[in-house]
Amino acid sequence: MRTFLTMLGVIIGVASVVMMATLGTSVKGSILSNFDILQPDMMTISAAKKTDVGIGGGLGGGGGTGAQSGLFFTEYDIGALRGMSDYVSLAIPSGLIQVISVEFNGTIRTTIRSLTATTADANTFSTDFEIGSVFSEGKRECVIGCEVARMFGNNGTVPLKTGDSITFNLANGTMVNATVSGVLNKSSDMISRFMQIVALHADRHDDLCPNRPLLQYGLESPNTNESVLVFGSLAIKAKDVGKLVEAQEVVLDYLNGNESDARRLLASEYEFRAMTQESTAKQVSSMVDMLTLFIGAIAAISLVVGSIGVANIMLVTVTERTREIGIMKAVGAKSRDILQIFLTESMLMGLMGSVAGCIMGPAMGYIVVKLLLDVPVSFDYTWFAISVLVGIGVGALAGYYPARKATKVDPIVALRYE
Repeated sequence: MRTFLTMLGVIIGVASVVMMATLGTSVKGSILSNFDILQPDMMTISAAKKTDVGIGGGLGGGGGTGAQSGLFFTEYDIGALRGMSDYVSLAIPSGLIQVISVEFNGTIRTTIRSLTATTADANTFSTDFEIGSVFSEGKRECVIGCEVARMFGNNGTVPLKTGDSITFNLANGTMVNATVSGVLNKSSDMISRFMQIVALHADRHDDLCPNRPLLQYGLESPNTNESVLVFGSLAIKAKDVGKLVEAQEVVLDYLNGNESDARRLLASEYEFRAMTQESTAKQVSSMVDMLTLFIGAIAAISLVVGSIGVANIMLVTVTERTREIGIMKAVGAKSRDILQIFLTESMLMGLMGSVAGCIMGPAMGYIVVKLLLDVPVSFDYTWFAISVLVGIGVGALAGYYPARKATKVDPIVALRYE
């Protein structure tokens, strides 16, 4: 019982680490699996400081009111990019608009915080629809995710159908009605799964384009000196996947060049960068890995507590076996034999504790992932091997001092020990 209680510290420590690793791996797998439904020939453009390493998303303004609000991509630039037909298939501008609530058939939902206003056409969505299709150019129509649609239903049903009208209560005080043109299938519902965003068509005469903060009509184009609609986000679809790198270079050369409106609206210390599906996936994966490692390190503190327990019980064991140690030495046992006996015992305690923890950890991780997060469970078996090795290492380190102390026992004194 004493040995089991000592091992319990190691069991809990290893189980905690494995559980956190399972949690991180499952979340990472769930997020990255959603990148499969994105188009590999798509890229998004963002602004970042020139001194920033990697892909940035910071905004910097220095030109006009649009730049100060994070608005860079004018209708002039969109037209120029769409004209690069050898490399660019689509140039899709959009911007987020803050939403206070969404209403349908007398039911109000406040969990939707923003919607995406875009001028994109049907080619924007390479996804499956549960009902309906993408919105039409120039019409007040919207595409919503199935999770958003189910907010207005009972028992997970989707009450919305094409032609239904929903009302958006915007943060600027405007009430806007829009007709539902389609509901995304769950397998392709990137829009509502993470951010609860509704995509809605907008044009230059749309009252969804307030002067602040994210869409603006009336900003003067530096090239044409005419009032244009300005967007804060831009997605580019390459002519084909094989030309993605070339398209990326051509688009960035234009946007970072002096001939574009975007360059003049952006502060000089900033530049535009392209983020592809692959680079985004790598960045998300890296962040999740870092978070998992950090949380796992916190959980590993319990292993330190467990190692103290192992050291403590081994010191007690050495004291209790003082007479036995004396007898072994009297009949010819060497110091290395004594060291091996006690060190093996402590390492076995660490090994058994880590194996038990490797059994308990996945079970705990499964419960947390399925009940709290409701995402597919996946395991990283590397952590299992690491945990076993760490358990053995904890046992060896914790048991070394007591074992070393045992080798120093004077056999004459030990034989008289009561």
